[in-house]
Amino acid sequence: MYKLKDTSLTPRCGWVYYIEETSIIIEAETYDDLVEDVIHNYILNDLEVPTNIELLIQNAICEECPTGFCIGHTNKYYVDDIDVLNKDTEINLLKRKTKHKAVDLDTARERYDICLDCEYNIEHEDLGDVCSISKCFISQLINQDKIILDKIENNNYNNHPTNCWQKKGK
Repeated sequence: MYKLKDTSLTPRCGWVYYIEETSIIIEAETYDDLVEDVIHNYILNDLEVPTNIELLIQNAICEECPTGFCIGHTNKYYVDDIDVLNKDTEINLLKRKTKHKAVDLDTARERYDICLDCEYNIEHEDLGDVCSISKCFISQLINQDKIILDKIENNNYNNHPTNCWQKKGK
């Protein structure tokens, strides 16, 4: 089970816990309030409070929240806005340096179709479709030639799923 690094820092997903036994979602302003409210819900419903309730709460929060809030936990489906914007800037700078030409429309469409079906493609609420592995806009990635993709910092193809066009070198 995962544990929060610091319960004084509110994670992006907030202080939220779903109690399966009562089908209730508890939300609170602080971690301590959340634990107290969850325990109170168990007691009100004549249920035995699990002895490891804090660990259960922390694990559930870690499963829902972004990487960085928990010890030993990596959430592959989360991207931070700043990471995506930094990667976008990096790609734009590389395009200028290499006098980049976009791939042909058929290649871009083929790549886009693969990305749409990928489990790592997330629809970011503010940014649109983003690859949670490359931390790039899908619309930006699909138009890049291999020269640019190879120069993107930390673009490790081994982390991509087997059906990914980047891993296949398309």
